[in-house]
Amino acid sequence: MNQWTTHFLNASGQLTPYRSQIETLISRVQTRIGTLCPIHKLDIVVQVSAVSVIPEIGIGGHCSAEDLIYLSIDPDNPNLENPLGQAFERITTHEYHHAMRWKTLGYDRTLGQALVSEGLAGHFVRELYNSRPERWECAIAVKDMHQHIPAALSEYDNTSYPHAEWFFGTGKFQNWLGYSMGFELVRQYLKHHPNTAPSRLADKPAIDFKPSLQLLSDELA
Repeated sequence: MNQWTTHFLNASGQLTPYRSQIETLISRVQTRIGTLCPIHKLDIVVQVSAVSVIPEIGIGGHCSAEDLIYLSIDPDNPNLENPLGQAFERITTHEYHHAMRWKTLGYDRTLGQALVSEGLAGHFVRELYNSRPERWECAIAVKDMHQHIPAALSEYDNTSYPHAEWFFGTGKFQNWLGYSMGFELVRQYLKHHPNTAPSRLADKPAIDFKPSLQLLSDELA
């Protein structure tokens, strides 16, 4: 039984040339994920947007509930794959891990939860595709993260942390720092817990990852 329903916001007709591709890729993602973990019911909204995509790839994703994700494409972006391919699959996979986490723990009530949620989603993609880290997951060199880890440890349990500053570079931090740090934090956790995998950690509390952030700091010192 197909557990995912795809909705196209296509009044302008801009998605029409991509519709068949998107349907095929989403079906492929669902099948691939199903080899590792249960598939739960999900609405996927596909829309055209120039502001909701990552400019470097022309695709974006967002998940704010256990049963709903948004996938955006910008047909006018010269970096958009044509035809759409694995980059679209990886974005969909990343967002589905967020949906799994929303189903149990939520996403970002604290900085630590956001770091872990993003890091786990990134490593879930790698688990399924054996792919290289995405550009936002390696935007900051690991050696350059060291100076920011004390602030992350201090803010780890803060429920009013500035999300846009940590993840989108709107303040004192570089763009995508949170994504890169979350990816390295989860890498550190997986290194010390080799018998587990991101597909089995969607319900793992963020507090369990905090020692790995300290270990990362010690390793870089």
